[in-house]
Amino acid sequence: MVKVDISHRMLEQFVGKRITHDELEALLFTLGYELEHVEGDVWTIDITADRPDLVSTAGIARLLKSYLGLASGLPNYTVKKSDYRVVINPNVKHVRPYTVAAVVKGLQLTEESLKEIIRIQEKLHATFGRQRKKVAIGIYPLDKITWPIAYFAEDPKKIQFIPLDFDRSLRADEILEQHPTGISYKHLLADMQQYPFFMDARRQILSMPPIINAQQLGKVTTQTQDVFIECSGHDFHAQNIILNILVALLADMGGSIHAVTLEYGPKKLLTPHLVAEKMAVPLSLFEKVIGITFTHDQLQTLLKKMQYGVEKLDDKHIHVLIPSFRSDIWHPVDVVDDVARAYGVNNLPFSQKPVATTGGTTKRVQIEEQITDLLTGLGFLQTFTFALTTREDQFTKMQLPQQEHISLGKTADESVNMVRCWLLPELLKVLYHNKSRSYPKKLFEVNYAVEADAQADVRSKNVLKFSGVLCDEKISFTDARQVVEYVLDRYGLNYVWQETEHASFIPGRVAKLVVDSKDVGFCGELHPQVLENWGLQLPIVGFEIDLDRLFC
Repeated sequence: MVKVDISHRMLEQFVGKRITHDELEALLFTLGYELEHVEGDVWTIDITADRPDLVSTAGIARLLKSYLGLASGLPNYTVKKSDYRVVINPNVKHVRPYTVAAVVKGLQLTEESLKEIIRIQEKLHATFGRQRKKVAIGIYPLDKITWPIAYFAEDPKKIQFIPLDFDRSLRADEILEQHPTGISYKHLLADMQQYPFFMDARRQILSMPPIINAQQLGKVTTQTQDVFIECSGHDFHAQNIILNILVALLADMGGSIHAVTLEYGPKKLLTPHLVAEKMAVPLSLFEKVIGITFTHDQLQTLLKKMQYGVEKLDDKHIHVLIPSFRSDIWHPVDVVDDVARAYGVNNLPFSQKPVATTGGTTKRVQIEEQITDLLTGLGFLQTFTFALTTREDQFTKMQLPQQEHISLGKTADESVNMVRCWLLPELLKVLYHNKSRSYPKKLFEVNYAVEADAQADVRSKNVLKFSGVLCDEKISFTDARQVVEYVLDRYGLNYVWQETEHASFIPGRVAKLVVDSKDVGFCGELHPQVLENWGLQLPIVGFEIDLDRLFC
């Protein structure tokens, strides 16, 4: 949970009605949140970490207004055209490669609302922004900036400016050692030869993201009416979400939103992009999950209470419009969850479904246990390898071109970058780490690999596979084939081996397994180059069978 401090007085102003402690507590509980603590005008609310749009008084008020029917449906924000430009230098690619930006005008800031903006910025930094590593936010007084703005990387010893709340100029590298904020976040730029900067057309530094704004161009006060906002980092999608959240909140405070053109070389983008995402939700899913058959009118009313728009309805789907500041709607069931909250979970009728079956293991588990018993009886050792691995192990070392797979993107542990799509390379990894052990070695694994599947709602599927390797001075294709046939014969399956080609195996010493006209696996002698790639010296034979295709 994330703790959010809101101003009770500002909340009532935004909502447009009085809200007592008991009323707010009941409303939040219905929506799945909790009023945790009250101290004067500051009320602390627990929200779920997937709702960064609720980290402010204005965000909570927006949701309550919609839920109470005071502002029903999809919030509409107008983005005005402008000539504001940010030119992104390609040299930021290896530092903080992306930025998005917006301008908001016509704000009437008070000490209270200014503190609210600062609180929002820091809360977004700490949560969705991953302590500024994923996304860093900069807010600047527009009237002090000369356009266009440049976003670039430079040697920190060549850039000097007065950092926020400091009285003297420092070099960029000195800021990391002498400014309190620089000391706290210097790890984000550690070991970098160049640091990122924003600079205006008069060559005045605005900021050094993700560390600190400049005192002259980066300090917002109650006299500020127009602001420039930028979000920089490594995740372009996350930056857009954060920017949308910020400009929506400032618009709720009375500001007008103006677009900024981002120039990534010849490519030009306009932000903020406050266009609602569309999603088709099966009507049957509401009854399946919630247990209630809603009429079309009921569904539309409940969706509007939760800030959705309804584009159209047909016999099987309701097509909804998702607010651009929502980052938590990934699947139709997320929309169904919001409808349940709007209806009120406490209002759902209690029912106990009869249990018509007794417990038991699934077919997959039975097959896994049976094959494990068979292979251990043959003297094999069972392994349990990691699902997370590398493209080098899964493809390069196996002499295979990269196929479609589930990539992990940028990970904290750079030794992994994908989810395994087959088991055999991971067994070779086990052999490599156990080269000093006695021979012969016979290993097997019955486990899941993950394959890309565009038809699945999560774009992937788990596939149960059975793989094994045998390693000794004298080992051949026949030794591996006999193991596979031993398992197949136990299930009474009719199968044939057919000649095939596979880059991981010696040509002419590999075959594919066909059962009921389906290719279900392969078996062969590992290619010498594959063995060299793995640092293995003795001959190895291996096999891999897709148990889902074999038995399902």
